[in-house]
Amino acid sequence: MKLENYEQLKDFVDKSDLVLIGLGQEWIVSYDEMATILKKEKPVIAQLLEVAVNNERYAALLKIVEWYFYCHLQDMPGHLQCAYQSLYELVNQKNYYIVSLTVDSYLKQFGFQNDRYVNPCGSYTQMQCACCCDQELIDCESVLRPIMTIIGEIAEMNDHIGQNEVARYADTLLEAVGDLKCKKCNERIVFNTLDAVKYNENGYLDKWQSYMKWLQGTVNRKICILEAGVGMELPSVIRWPFEKTTFYNQKATMIRIHHKFYQVNEEIADRAYGMNKNAVDFFSQK
Repeated sequence: MKLENYEQLKDFVDKSDLVLIGLGQEWIVSYDEMATILKKEKPVIAQLLEVAVNNERYAALLKIVEWYFYCHLQDMPGHLQCAYQSLYELVNQKNYYIVSLTVDSYLKQFGFQNDRYVNPCGSYTQMQCACCCDQELIDCESVLRPIMTIIGEIAEMNDHIGQNEVARYADTLLEAVGDLKCKKCNERIVFNTLDAVKYNENGYLDKWQSYMKWLQGTVNRKICILEAGVGMELPSVIRWPFEKTTFYNQKATMIRIHHKFYQVNEEIADRAYGMNKNAVDFFSQK
């Protein structure tokens, strides 16, 4: 069935006992969106981002720019801000849980309760040994102080600089990144995200267990399952489990919003609604 509008979605949510939400790739800030904001706020950081995107030599700096953008820049795309605010207003009075493929801290920033969401793809608040020689996770801010000193100097520049100077700063940052070593095995230290060569899942497992416990409490209860912006990148995390939950819980209603993969399975078609639209656009324009 087709989801007609936001009012219909709100009606489903209002009439439910619980709300399960999955946020997918459409909620992740793209490099183009980052560049647009950085060009206005931090032009030289924007130049570093461009170099990192277009020059393989500096590809390691992409994660540093993302970390700076998510953790130190007090700005985000306007439509994404509106979307998070709308989502919060929709569910904050309900018994909800969110599974998000994002690695930022926007859910916390917009007031979602810390014990009601999980980010199984990791975050930019912790780091790990690239080869995961042990299960220890390291606070980013304590490790990245030298890099933040360099980034801070660059961020203070209000005008674009020449390519040679950009390359000089990029080389300095690259050297600083290369100095990040595990004290136990001397392997690289990287951000604790799914992109790590050997991902340390300890960063989210406690919350995942809380999610599993919450999910057990939804059996035979009226639940609205909202899948927003979830494509086929990691279907085993949100897409397939959400379909399974809808199938087995006859009191469940599923909403799937995506610019391309909005279709629903025949097995749940009588209790599932799809909308062919980018989920962030849907919530920001409600």
